[in-house]
Amino acid sequence: RRLIVSNDLDLYEFHKGDLVAGFSSGGFLGNSLVKGSVSSGSQQQYLARNSQVGAWKDGVWNEVFVGTINAPPSHCGMDAETCAKPFVTVDAAPIVAEKPFISISPTGTYQLNVPKPVQNLQGLDYQDVDQVGFEQVLLQIL
Repeated sequence: RRLIVSNDLDLYEFHKGDLVAGFSSGGFLGNSLVKGSVSSGSQQQYLARNSQVGAWKDGVWNEVFVGTINAPPSHCGMDAETCAKPFVTVDAAPIVAEKPFISISPTGTYQLNVPKPVQNLQGLDYQDVDQVGFEQVLLQIL
């Protein structure tokens, strides 16, 4: 979540000596910017939500894109032209409620950031968040 990748992003490990991709199965990319191409390689199930990619290459099956800019178009089954498996692409996310996250302010204090729910979102959402100082946050450690 909330990644900014300046180059390409591989979602699998390539074994150069064996000339094969390692096993990878399942993952999530959300509210992230990949300025280069994403290669899902041997990835079997993957969800990209409200992200922006330069391009999305390959994949084995069950790649799902919701509100992702430059996602490949939907299609069912083998595409002989691209050797790609099924993709499902949805233009926008009907509603997104991101999880709160912690950040450190320029003065070194911790902040709890609470994103607001948004509707019909396409692409990134680095909106302003409600910030709560840690002096107002109750933490329960189990």
